[in-house]
Parts: sequence; C-alpha cells; structure tokens
Amino acid sequence: PEKAIILWTFGKYYIIIFYDSNILTSDSMTSKDLGRGGEQMVEETIRTIKETENEAEGIIKKADAACTEILDNAKAEAAEMVGRAEAEAKSEAAAALEAAKEAGRKSEQEAMDSVEKEIATLKKDALAKESEVVSAVIEELV
Repeated sequence: PEKAIILWTFGKYYIIIFYDSNILTSDSMTSKDLGRGGEQMVEETIRTIKETENEAEGIIKKADAACTEILDNAKAEAAEMVGRAEAEAKSEAAAALEAAKEAGRKSEQEAMDSVEKEIATLKKDALAKESEVVSAVIEELV
C-alpha cells in the first residue's frame, strides 16, 4: 500500500513524498536503512528548498533594484523633458512677444507717417490760403 509524508509547507504549497510500504520488507533494505535514507532525502529536500528560497529572494532583490533604477531613470527623463518643454515654451513666447512688439512699432510708424502727411497737407493748405486771408484782412481794414 502507498503511504505519504508531508516534508515541508511553503505558504499554500506542500511538498509530499509518496512511497510504497512494501519496500520496507525488501531483502536489500531494512526499515532502519530506509529511515536513514529517508532522513537524508528529507534533509536534501529541505536544503534544496532553502537554496531555492534564497535564490528567489536574490531574484526579488535584483528585480526590486532594477525597478528602482527604472523609476529613477524615468523620473530624471521626465524632469529633463519638462525642462526642455519649458525652455522651448519660453523661447516661443519670447519670439511671439518680439514679433508683437515689431508689429506695434510698425503700426506706430505707419500712424506717425500718416499724421505727418496730414500735417504737411494742412500746412500746405494753410500757406495757400494765407495770401487770401491777408488780402481779406487788408480789405476789411481799408
């Protein structure tokens, strides 16, 4: 008949060894010999499990370190991208401001040119009418 022994529990997992009880009556091995071999097998299994746990712990630590490094790199890259975007936005804003100032100066100059032309036209008209006015004033006086 088959029997089982639980050797180790790992969270919700169990390591179970099944063996045939008929082996215990074999001529080549006594139950005492099997017990010693079984102990050695249990010890080896436990050692293997502990080594596997240690390896898993090492893998988890490496993964955690890699995760931290990836996050740090992502943060640094994001900060660099924000810095570049801010610099680009400032540069674009400065260029737009300068273009607006230039457009303002141009409009102001056009307005000044228009006013100067109007003043020149008014002076010309006034000079043309000056002789008429002087003649009219003299006629009134005489």
